[in-house]
Amino acid sequence: MGLAQQYARNVDAIINEIRLSRRRFFVLVEGSSDYRFLCNHVKEGVCVKNVYGRDAVLKATHLLGKFRNENFVGLVDADLKCVVARTEEMPRLVHVSLAEQDDESCIDLESCLIRTPALAKVCLEAFGDDIEAQGGPEAAAGRIRAWLKETASAIGAYRAAVMEHSIVGDRIASLARFDECPDSEWKKFANANSLACDVIALEQLIREYVQPPEKFPALRQTAKDYTAKCGAGWLLCRGHDMSRLLAMHFSAKGAAIRSRADVERALRMCFDRRMFEETAFGRKLMAYGT
Repeated sequence: MGLAQQYARNVDAIINEIRLSRRRFFVLVEGSSDYRFLCNHVKEGVCVKNVYGRDAVLKATHLLGKFRNENFVGLVDADLKCVVARTEEMPRLVHVSLAEQDDESCIDLESCLIRTPALAKVCLEAFGDDIEAQGGPEAAAGRIRAWLKETASAIGAYRAAVMEHSIVGDRIASLARFDECPDSEWKKFANANSLACDVIALEQLIREYVQPPEKFPALRQTAKDYTAKCGAGWLLCRGHDMSRLLAMHFSAKGAAIRSRADVERALRMCFDRRMFEETAFGRKLMAYGT
């Protein structure tokens, strides 16, 4: 059995479990990081289920809605809704969001965490006593957060452009190879030591990964349009890009936390229930689950 078939069977099994359950409330998520995070923040008796992918969450939410089940909610990233304006609205579907106003919000879990006081706690954990030389954890977090937004939004503009071209059928290779390239390539545009971003160097690097090459000018223009459209920049920031950049900064400074996985784990651990209740999606999940 192929992986796709296994995932399809998993979704069908979860749908049946929810339909047959009378006392439990379920939250359906699209990935393992969302699963690990929510398991620490939902109240007792709520069951978090990873259905492996946005499309699987949408399928399950749609089908369970037809059966008029009210003992569940689906949670998905907000990039398609907020960035490329693809309609995904349906009852009992919640998009990850920090604020009620889209232009000041975030599109996924990790970027939300970086916007909260959890980042200052992670900086304290990473730098220890040396954090005082940087003006304290809040000051360090503020400088780092500004650099993360600047750099990740520049990358995210290209990601949004690839997404839009794909939706309209204009075939452009994804940036998967860009994601897989070593940190030495990212250092060409992201100075993790001085917290600087070279957008010209980023453009040159992205050009190397776009296939076919003749598509790059159109892609670059679409990316520029998104940068102008998303003035604050947060809606273009992909959480995994930000956590990778944060790991690069910690590594450059000789901090105790050095890998992207360790950064994301630390962010989850430093995020408390009070912070969860202050996010827009946290309040919506709690409202559905009560």
